[in-house]
Amino acid sequence: MAGMNELIEEIKEDVRLDQLVKFWKKYANFIIAGLLSIILVTAGSVFWEHLKNQKNLKHAASYEEALRATDAKLPEKAKEILESLKDEHDGYNVMATFKKAHLPNVSQEERFKIYLNLAENKKLESKFRELAIILWGYEGFENLDPHALRKQLEPIANGTSAWRESAVELLGLLAIRQNDLKKAAGLFKLLLEDKYASPSIKSRAMAYLEQIGALN
Repeated sequence: MAGMNELIEEIKEDVRLDQLVKFWKKYANFIIAGLLSIILVTAGSVFWEHLKNQKNLKHAASYEEALRATDAKLPEKAKEILESLKDEHDGYNVMATFKKAHLPNVSQEERFKIYLNLAENKKLESKFRELAIILWGYEGFENLDPHALRKQLEPIANGTSAWRESAVELLGLLAIRQNDLKKAAGLFKLLLEDKYASPSIKSRAMAYLEQIGALN
């Protein structure tokens, strides 16, 4: 009887994980797009000061051209333009690199490499390096080595980063992936109790708790 109960619990956990993966695939693009829009708005206010000389005006024009090419479904042209900005140092290199990672003609493997290169670039501000880790985690939490992900995410989750709540969410998703539902529930409840967490991340935390049967 004990063995049968364990089997039933294992099946329940597999079903929960399968449902979570379906949930995540449905909303992942919205979450990632939201994160990118936040950082680009923040970065834009800083880069505006750089638009006082002709060189930076040229870079701004190139970046806008890349965005138009993306909207026109010309990813090869957009990629070529964004590549031309990668060695510049007025901020557009960072924006161009994040944008390039999400072109439709960039593979997941290439995207992961871009994120890791950004995360390891000590010349960048910490908020950009941490965002790269968060995006890497969101896109790879299903398949990447959980220990490698946790090693990168825990310092962000335990600090005062602007991406702290996202790191906590990802650690909760990793806990579910490893069938540690108790740990996952604790992390998601932490987000619900966090007065600084955004409404969207709290809504997701509630959905995760409901999914694993730990809402109460």
